[in-house]
Amino acid sequence: MGFAEDVYRLASQVSNRKDHCKGNEELTKHSLILPFFEMLGYDTHDPTVLVPEYKAGFASNKEKIDYAIFLKGVPVLFVEAKAIGEKLENFDAQLAKYFNSTLGLKLAVITNGVRYRFFTDLKEPNILDPDPFFEFNLETITTEEIKTLEDFQADSFNPSELVTKAENLVYLRALKRKFRSLFRDPSDEFIRFMAGDIFPRKITANALERLSPLVREAMSVVLVEMVSQGLSQEIAKIEETTLTVPEIQPEEESKAVAVTTEEELAAFQAIYRMVADDCGEDTKITHKDTAQYFGIQVEKRTRWFARLFFNGAQKYAVLRIPAVQATALLGAEAHSEIYTGSPDSCRINVGGSDDLKKLRVAIVAAYKLVTSAEVTA
Repeated sequence: MGFAEDVYRLASQVSNRKDHCKGNEELTKHSLILPFFEMLGYDTHDPTVLVPEYKAGFASNKEKIDYAIFLKGVPVLFVEAKAIGEKLENFDAQLAKYFNSTLGLKLAVITNGVRYRFFTDLKEPNILDPDPFFEFNLETITTEEIKTLEDFQADSFNPSELVTKAENLVYLRALKRKFRSLFRDPSDEFIRFMAGDIFPRKITANALERLSPLVREAMSVVLVEMVSQGLSQEIAKIEETTLTVPEIQPEEESKAVAVTTEEELAAFQAIYRMVADDCGEDTKITHKDTAQYFGIQVEKRTRWFARLFFNGAQKYAVLRIPAVQATALLGAEAHSEIYTGSPDSCRINVGGSDDLKKLRVAIVAAYKLVTSAEVTA
């Protein structure tokens, strides 16, 4: 079993156990947190590897970090544990006190068994940064986050390399923010840069006003083209084989005739009932049949949350929910039938419309994600 599968399995266990641990820090430690570090390969029973209630540096005897992980006899990672349900941000100062009192320490994490926040001291040596360099929710962890988490495994743990990667993560996050800002509202300087060798005249205030919407439109069009051509995957050099979710282009769809079957209509009624029972009758769910799939949406096609591919030998459903989240909701036993589609969707093999009831929680979650995020395709 690969590392990603181990993470998915633990995420499913955590989802099943967390309600039994609320408000109880000791239960959270033993049922949620220690299994996480065991998954990373640490022997939690070996006192040379993991020391509970460790006296941090020159802190008082009453102040002890919940766990210290050792490498070659030296503490390399502090772990502060809180009960499930606790807001971790309220305890950053406590973690900082332990970290700052231990010279040479470079990494610390605070967790409630579901959320994990990793810190280091990039801004000032031996002073914990105010913001984490890496954080995730185990129940909704992404493929990218799992890749980062791999570096924290016991057999590859290297504090110096992790600090360098932490710095890269901080830079990457800042660059992403800058790109988002440029796409939402490009600055005058950026517009001048983009149009400087294109616009034939001097770029005045009036020219900026004219060029601004054109620059925004050009960036949006290019971004959509890059995504549709899969260029982002090519750049990332993804080596792992995944099953992609087929997307129908309008011009392709118009060439074939859709035939709506009784099974598709029965599936629609079943899904409508699932969502209505959970969210109320006023769901405004409709369906749209195409030659390749039967789509189920909220009022309009761009707000689809389920697509049924029942025409081939292998029937499957595509849900607008990340594969890791679907796995966490449906349990590890369903993982073998769940495949990654796009970053926000997954494919799940089914035998037919009768099998959809097994996917109830994931279908309802996909509906809620679409209606809350107002996503568009």
